[in-house]
Amino acid sequence: MEPNANYKHKSSFIEELSYIFDEELILKEATFKLNSDVDFLWSNYVKKLLDQYKSNPKDIYENLSLKKEITLYIVLSSELPSDISQHADSYNPVEILIGFFPFNNQYRPKEKRIYLTLNKNAIIALGKEGIQNLNYYKKQYPYIQQEFEEESIKSTIAHELSHWLSDSIHNQNLKKLLSKLNKKYKNSSKSFPEIEFQFTMWHEIDANIHTIKQLKRNYSQKEWNKLSFNDLLNMKPSFGVMKKLINQLKPEQIQNFKKLFFGRLARENLLGDNMKPEDINI
Repeated sequence: MEPNANYKHKSSFIEELSYIFDEELILKEATFKLNSDVDFLWSNYVKKLLDQYKSNPKDIYENLSLKKEITLYIVLSSELPSDISQHADSYNPVEILIGFFPFNNQYRPKEKRIYLTLNKNAIIALGKEGIQNLNYYKKQYPYIQQEFEEESIKSTIAHELSHWLSDSIHNQNLKKLLSKLNKKYKNSSKSFPEIEFQFTMWHEIDANIHTIKQLKRNYSQKEWNKLSFNDLLNMKPSFGVMKKLINQLKPEQIQNFKKLFFGRLARENLLGDNMKPEDINI
């Protein structure tokens, strides 16, 4: 990964973020080998979470509507099978909470917790009937089905694990960033997790690379090379949001983001032959 302290965002609030950690936002150019961890969490816990939602959508919808937190499983990071996670656990052990929460998947370094869930917005949109309503809502939310598909859920697990691993292996850089931001902007009307443009920051670029790496597991190289970048963005609803937000950046910021993001894809051998920066239509 590269330091990205030289680009600025549209919001003046965002513009300052790039310069807070000039000397500390130096990431290592490597993705983590997470497949065994992702498969372990999916097979033993998250798949059961999905099955429970499918069988009992009404109660889960109503609980989320009331902003209730329901933790079904707690997994310790020491239980994760990969070598890199065992190494990270020795420095920065965390609890992995799996359940239904009134917020989406996230890593909270201060709490030493990772929260894994199904997309709450999708659950709320589908209402009491749950996945049975998919066909009815597909026109309004064309990609909502992906929120309940194995490959998409696994890519989200990889995304959150990568945040924790990067924070653990690289001297808790994300924890320091969040702490400094919370302190600097504690009286701001916009808290850090709500910043729309965080996808351009180093930690989200890195996590999204891990998301894409996980998605690529489902394709042969030949199939991957046929995909355009827009095809890739359509695999994850969250990528669609990212694409819309890119339109709100300044031209030089857009070009710098493309350089960072596509450069990293190429270095990780994730850039298919048909994926071009110009696929992001501005």
